[in-house]
Amino acid sequence: MYLKVPFVDKNISNLLKILFDEREKVLIVLAALLFSIRIAAQWKPAGNKIKTEWAQKIDPENVLPEYPRPMMERPEWKNLNGLWEYAIRPRGKSFPQKFDGKILVPFAAESSLSGVMAAVGAKNELWYRTAFDVPSDWEDKNILLHFGAVDWKTDIWINDIKVGSHEGGYTPFSFNITPFLGDGEQQLIVKVWDPTDEGPQPRGKQVKEPKGIWYTPVTGIWQTVWLEPVSQKRIAGPQWQNHSYFDGSEFKRTDRSEAIYRKEWQGIMDYLFSHPSIVS
Repeated sequence: MYLKVPFVDKNISNLLKILFDEREKVLIVLAALLFSIRIAAQWKPAGNKIKTEWAQKIDPENVLPEYPRPMMERPEWKNLNGLWEYAIRPRGKSFPQKFDGKILVPFAAESSLSGVMAAVGAKNELWYRTAFDVPSDWEDKNILLHFGAVDWKTDIWINDIKVGSHEGGYTPFSFNITPFLGDGEQQLIVKVWDPTDEGPQPRGKQVKEPKGIWYTPVTGIWQTVWLEPVSQKRIAGPQWQNHSYFDGSEFKRTDRSEAIYRKEWQGIMDYLFSHPSIVS
C-alpha cells in the first residue's frame, strides 16, 4: 500500500513509500508478538515443583520439535505437539460438550509441564481435542497419524469418525487417517483410560497413591504426536518374532495379560533398537 501524492518531489515520494512499507512490517511484527503473548498466557507450568533448566525453556508453540523416530526418519512430517483442549470426565460418559481448559501435549495430565497437574484415576477418562491442517502438497499421499506413546487405553476419532483403538502405555502406534479426512481444518479427538495399579498393564512404579519409592501416575499422551505422508507402498518398520516366554513357567497369567506384556516388551525393544546409544 503506497500513498500517491501529486506534485510532490520524487525523493519525498520515495521516502513516503519507505515509511508505509516499514509501517506494515511493524504491524506484522506486533501482531505476531501479541499472538505469542496470548499463547503463553494460556499455559504455564502447574504447581510449585522444582524445574530443570530444560523445563524453563519449554516453548508451547514449539514443543519437542525434533523428529521423534530417528530409526526411520522421513523428510516430510508435521508435529502436532502443543496446546490442546482437555477434559476429565467419569468413565463411560459420552463426548464432553465443554472442555476444562488447555493441556500442553505431550506431557501427562499429572505432570507440571502439562499445565494441568490433576489426577485422573481409574474411574475417569481423559479427553483431548485439537485441530490441524494437512499440507496441500500431501494430496496424493496416505496420511499417517502417529502417537509416540499414550498411557494406557486410547480411542481416536477424526472428524467425529472413530479411527481405532490402542492398548499399551509404552508402545508407539499409528493409523492411516486418509479415508477420514475432509476439506480444510481437521478435528482430532483422543480419549484415554489409565487404571494404573488397578489394571493388568505394565506400569513400573506408578500407583494412584504415590509415596516412598512409588511414582505419580502418567496418564494420557506423553510422547510426540505427528503426521506423516507416505506412498501406497512403504516400509512399515521391523517385524519382531515373539516367543512364548511364559509357557511352562511358574507364573500364572491370563491370555490377555500375557498378550499385553508381550506387546509392551516389543515396544521397549523397538525403542532401544532406535536409540543405540542407550545400550552401547
